[in-house]
Amino acid sequence: MKQTVQALLKQEQKEYDTSQMLHFIEQRCTDFKDNQTRMINSILQRTQDKIVIDRVEVDNDLITDPASIRLHTAYHFQNIVGRPTSDGSIPDEWQQDYSPLESIDDSIYAGLNDPPSFIEWLDFVRSAPANKAPGPSGVSYDLLKHLGPVALDVLHQITCSCFRLQTIPTGWKRAAIYPIPKPTPWHHNLNNTRPITLLETLGKLWSRFLILVWATFSQLILFYNHRNLPGFLVVLPCHPSMSPSN
Repeated sequence: MKQTVQALLKQEQKEYDTSQMLHFIEQRCTDFKDNQTRMINSILQRTQDKIVIDRVEVDNDLITDPASIRLHTAYHFQNIVGRPTSDGSIPDEWQQDYSPLESIDDSIYAGLNDPPSFIEWLDFVRSAPANKAPGPSGVSYDLLKHLGPVALDVLHQITCSCFRLQTIPTGWKRAAIYPIPKPTPWHHNLNNTRPITLLETLGKLWSRFLILVWATFSQLILFYNHRNLPGFLVVLPCHPSMSPSN
């Protein structure tokens, strides 16, 4: 009886090993076509370390209470880069550099803060990068590109309102912080992690559009200076609407 059971067990183990071997061979062939990253990681025996913040070490004490974990985690990432060394005001030695240039005609800024047309905004949305991680809302660039005409029109109206009101929704300013492991072991110590920040997609889209507008304007200034026209400088003139205090 014992020999019979051992023989059956040995046969079952052999069949299981063979099926597993065939499964992973087939998976590697499939990954060669559809998932090269997993194939290379398997060949090089790379491992992806994950961090699960279900407990945190603080001052040699191990904290397991969920509320305390959230509190210490938030405090850590809010203060990891240190507090600002200034209150944001412009130092006296830089006041002149950030003051509006009297030699610049303010009329050249006409239209700088005008809301974009629907076609202009639609082209910009469609040109956004693909396969980017979304922010807290889960809305990605790829999702925005597949919006219907009604949703795109609503988004355009919100964008135009941001131009008119000179502000953006609070939700666009939010971000998600994900800790990733350092080369050192995790050991439930937040100092052994480094954060990556995922900004809200709509907020990034708004910022990229403003940068594009200002960059285009800056090139216009450079073009005029290249033609040696009076009143134009190589550097972008500082307009009150562009002042850091705003």
